[in-house]
Amino acid sequence: MRAGILTVGTELLVGHVVNTNATYLTAALNELGFDVYFHLVVGDNRMRIREALSFLEERAELIVLTGGLGPTDDDLTRDAVAEHLGLGLKEDEVWLAKIEARKGSRGQTPLPREGRQALLLEGATPFPNEVGLALGMAVRARGRTYVLLPGPPGELVPMFERHVAPYLREAFPGGRPLVSRYLRFLGLEEGALFARIEDLVRKQGDPTIAPYTEEGEVILRLATRAATPEEAQEKLAPLERAVLERLGPYYYGEGKETTVARVLLDELVSRGATLVTAESCTGGELASRFVSEAGASKVYLGGFIPYATDRKAAWLGLSPRKLAEEGAVSAWSAVELARAARRLGGSTYGLSTTCAAGPAPADGKPVGTAYVGLSAPEGDRAYALRLCGSRGHIRVRLAKLALFFLLKAVRGEDGDPELLSNSLRQG
Repeated sequence: MRAGILTVGTELLVGHVVNTNATYLTAALNELGFDVYFHLVVGDNRMRIREALSFLEERAELIVLTGGLGPTDDDLTRDAVAEHLGLGLKEDEVWLAKIEARKGSRGQTPLPREGRQALLLEGATPFPNEVGLALGMAVRARGRTYVLLPGPPGELVPMFERHVAPYLREAFPGGRPLVSRYLRFLGLEEGALFARIEDLVRKQGDPTIAPYTEEGEVILRLATRAATPEEAQEKLAPLERAVLERLGPYYYGEGKETTVARVLLDELVSRGATLVTAESCTGGELASRFVSEAGASKVYLGGFIPYATDRKAAWLGLSPRKLAEEGAVSAWSAVELARAARRLGGSTYGLSTTCAAGPAPADGKPVGTAYVGLSAPEGDRAYALRLCGSRGHIRVRLAKLALFFLLKAVRGEDGDPELLSNSLRQG
């Protein structure tokens, strides 16, 4: 079953508003068994709305429109759809009474134009709006189903979940939901990762496999349509095994919203281990990502940010002479920072970052030169890295990689020679 989404609103085309409705609706429609083939955005213009409808009608059985159902003169969606389909508009007296009651409960009298929000396409099924005043609706015409929803996400989401989804399940029975699994990887660039699974991607059918990036990490989305969770698992499991056989050293977890900090936190909690950090160039990014996860206080004791070079000696006790010789951006500095964090904090692990984030070199090191220091009961080491991108990108990526290296060490998985090809062990 093919679907298209048409979002109406000039504010979207001039960059004032982000189109989160399309993102939400795509996921929701996928779960109902629809394939969303198109997202279109048009301004508040009656003719362009009709042109977009003509385009989608040739390509989809379900057309979902959002926005343009309000009371003002530029809310044109109802009128454009009515003209396009040759349907009349009639006042829904029940909903008009609710508008008047809601306004009255606030001590207000409805303006004449607010009655437009109770207009219903001829033959349409109304969808109540528990939050706002604009009535949603669905109508069958020309062998297609048209769903009209309000633009504000706070109104659209509850209306869809409570009324539209049940309507679509009944109108389109037998749908097979799209079930997706998100495998997340760090430590390997997208191109290098893709090269290792290129044959799997090229011969894909059902299930499908699609790579994309997110702030320095790569996510593989495995997807299939299935009638039951058991069927989905049976179809996805072989492909997941094949992927992890090739990419296992770089895998850290599964889930659309999973973070490396969350996975690491759970691992530390399960082992009763604790962590203290010492950050130079990341300046708190590492700690922030960790404490953003619920329950971080169970294992994260705190951190140091000795950003200035002399504070590394004054606060954490690094040798001024050695610091001058090796430089702040060095494997030696990274390890000593991690050791100091672990010693001063009394934690199981100490984790540090130092780098030349740019825009200029630091300590004579090119932009992108970075080190992660790790102090653990099993020994201490530094990971030497060369990162690229903007200053902000380097800081974010380094923080994620630091958490990833610690996760691998905690799991006892950091002995892979490929993963450690750029690491430096120090006793």
